[in-house]
Amino acid sequence: MRSLFIIMVCFSYKTLIFSTAVFCLSVLPPASAAGPDAASANQDLSEIAKAPGGVGLERSRIVIRSGAKEASIGVRSLQPSDILVSASVEDSSFRPTDVFVVSPAVYRLKPMSENRLRLTQTKPLPNDRESVFYVTINCIPSIPAGETNRMVAVISQRIKLFYRPKGLFGDSGYAASELKWSFKGNKLTAYNPTKLSVSAAWISFGTDELNIRDLILPGESATWEISEKNLSLRTFKFTYINEYGASNTYEVRLSPS
Repeated sequence: MRSLFIIMVCFSYKTLIFSTAVFCLSVLPPASAAGPDAASANQDLSEIAKAPGGVGLERSRIVIRSGAKEASIGVRSLQPSDILVSASVEDSSFRPTDVFVVSPAVYRLKPMSENRLRLTQTKPLPNDRESVFYVTINCIPSIPAGETNRMVAVISQRIKLFYRPKGLFGDSGYAASELKWSFKGNKLTAYNPTKLSVSAAWISFGTDELNIRDLILPGESATWEISEKNLSLRTFKFTYINEYGASNTYEVRLSPS
């Protein structure tokens, strides 16, 4: 999954006043796909044309394996005018970090073209567990010459960057299948005992449909509330997003309390 932020900015060049409004949308990759072919991160033109502002990323997440030190991602535009692109990296708590640097950090994307952002590791990371970062890419359309007041939609997309050390066992599917589930009162908890992270997306628990969008890091837990009318149930469906950006669902059976 990637997050999409649309920031509406209204400029007034005469008064030097502007106002902003921010909207956040969650953009899911294709609903079902099971392997690298499905996650191939390349988007065709029709998919990018559907993206807000006609700007798309070639993948919904990035996996860097130990030893690679860097990766890249394409930003493609179907806009008829120039776009200003800026990019930055944050840690799993959404704080700015320089563990990975983006190059170029700011550039102009020409109409109907594509450019690549390179992400380079600059500092060592733990080699006993997966580390997670977020890459935020902002796209600001150009303003026609001569206009003094113009509403501009700044498209900001955020995707996950996974650093996976060499020698870690399994993949995202393994990590999701190893979650330890517990149910106490109306609290449903998932504990991740593995060295990999789990991108939780959805829980169907009776009549509860929980759009959770949580990242469960190695050794950490996530908890959700279940409505009273479903507390007697002991089976539910859990959906996670794999490293290729595809959603996968399996049934969970809770142990008798």
